[in-house]
Amino acid sequence: MKVAGIIVEYNPFHQGHQLHIQETRRITQCDLLIAVMSGSFTQRGECAITDKWQRTKVALEQQVDLVVELPFVYACQSADYFAHGAITILHDLGITDLVFGSEQSTATELIHIAKTLTHQEAYYQQKVRHYLSLGHNYASACHLALQDLGLPSSIQPNDLLGLSYVKEIIAQQYPIRIHTIKRHGHFHDTTLNAYSASSLRYALKHHQSIHGLTPMADILEQYPCFFLEDYYPYLRYKLITTSHHELKKIHLMEEGLENLLKKKITDSHDMESFIESLCTKRYTKTRLQRTIVHLLMNNDRSFIMEAMKQPYIRPLGMNALGQQYLNHRKKQLHIPLLTNYTSSHIAMQLEYQAACLLALLLPIDQQEDFLKQERKSIPILQK
Repeated sequence: MKVAGIIVEYNPFHQGHQLHIQETRRITQCDLLIAVMSGSFTQRGECAITDKWQRTKVALEQQVDLVVELPFVYACQSADYFAHGAITILHDLGITDLVFGSEQSTATELIHIAKTLTHQEAYYQQKVRHYLSLGHNYASACHLALQDLGLPSSIQPNDLLGLSYVKEIIAQQYPIRIHTIKRHGHFHDTTLNAYSASSLRYALKHHQSIHGLTPMADILEQYPCFFLEDYYPYLRYKLITTSHHELKKIHLMEEGLENLLKKKITDSHDMESFIESLCTKRYTKTRLQRTIVHLLMNNDRSFIMEAMKQPYIRPLGMNALGQQYLNHRKKQLHIPLLTNYTSSHIAMQLEYQAACLLALLLPIDQQEDFLKQERKSIPILQK
């Protein structure tokens, strides 16, 4: 049985995602398609534009058979941690094929690079650290380290996430076939189009119509949308009232970043100007956004590292085929299968805390219903 896996955020779902699903089915000729999807926050440190349940419904409508959660502890992380969580879950669910978008690199090229890095991991990491110490951001440091290894320097920053997927598969010796498909449009383009989640979020933020560009248009224009900028008052309060000593304990708060945050917050008037004042070659916007999310959640570094050792599989939704497959597969799982919220699982505690943070942006009379949905919801079963 061929089981294809995809790693998604659907923030929001657009025509590029639809193409991804169609091409995955065409390329792999799979019998079943599983998507692992970020919950309340994304890999770039942004809020999910709407809750996970709305995005799950759309994924099922677009012919995904089973949607499972990528726990927050992996979702709001750098590429390697994000990839580790997603691939670990998909492997345990028994996927035979992985399909992801690429700017220009082929699966063959990425496999070659990943195998070289696996054999020269210590040297590669030494080079990455060297270039980071010179003030380069992570993506740039990786580029330069690849060049030093004589590997293709044409790999795009957006391909580094895909490369992390391939590295994880090779390092763990998972029997997963790797496929890439060409991305359409610029990955972070804000010019409104049907292939850019960034442009759709920008349009929603500025009250522009997105009809015809996403099957989620009615949902997104009917329900509140979440944006990181709206947390600025909470962030300002947090930074002003928290000591340097306590800030140092926060996940991703490294190399004196806490001092810079406390200094810049007094001179900024909104989230955008604050983040812009912090951006350097070393600290990218996405790195800073992830740090801000962990700060707002008060995530202790040691707690995060412990939670990453305890993955779980939480189905968010499935059709009849997905339900049948999961019922069969659950006897072979090595990762706990949790069909609803449990406070006894450390990583799921973090997931609920992330939902609590997201809920702060709702009117007070809607917050408890939102959190009740997180605690009480069972997987969506598409008829």
